[in-house]
Amino acid sequence: MSNRISIEDFRVIVRGLMAAYPRDNFIPDEYTFNLWYTALQDISYPALNKAATSYIMSRTFPPTVADIRQMAYDLDAPADDIAGEEWSNLMKALGHSGSPEAIDYWDRLPENTRKIVGSFREFQEWGNTQTCDLMSVQRPMFIKRFEEMSRAERLRGAVPTNLAPPSKQLTAETIAKLEDRSGQTEEHKAVEAPHERLNELKRRLGML
Repeated sequence: MSNRISIEDFRVIVRGLMAAYPRDNFIPDEYTFNLWYTALQDISYPALNKAATSYIMSRTFPPTVADIRQMAYDLDAPADDIAGEEWSNLMKALGHSGSPEAIDYWDRLPENTRKIVGSFREFQEWGNTQTCDLMSVQRPMFIKRFEEMSRAERLRGAVPTNLAPPSKQLTAETIAKLEDRSGQTEEHKAVEAPHERLNELKRRLGML
């Protein structure tokens, strides 16, 4: 995805989400809004708007950042289309599984395709299998596993590593205050609250 969304356009999408789930104050303040924007700003406005709309139309509960990311990537590049193309490439390679060049065709297959098939020996066994059996047994299994692997890889590679907006970076002094658990004052607790929200969002994204 390209053409990062502007913060103004992102605010429009957030208003739509908040209107769709009015009883759930899941983006309660500007700090949380900035965290969401930092985590989703690499997605274009059309893709993010489509993801938010699809989520609203299909889900009862408000989304997490991970929910919106997954929806956007699923809509942007449906795994079934990619899996179908890779299956076609595998079928072409299987046509050469009994030839002297079989190992070369095996080596040229994408890593995920080879993982699903299992081994070069199994590749040759698939090549000796009747086409009707491949289509009725191996193909559904291949499509399902390819979708799962592709979705997991897209999500792992899409989550930004720096969740804190530049304006909200914690200073060394603030970190020291947060780490000092003795004799907390109300002022310290007020500083700690957004820090805890940051950790909560990181936990939801699998960063902790």
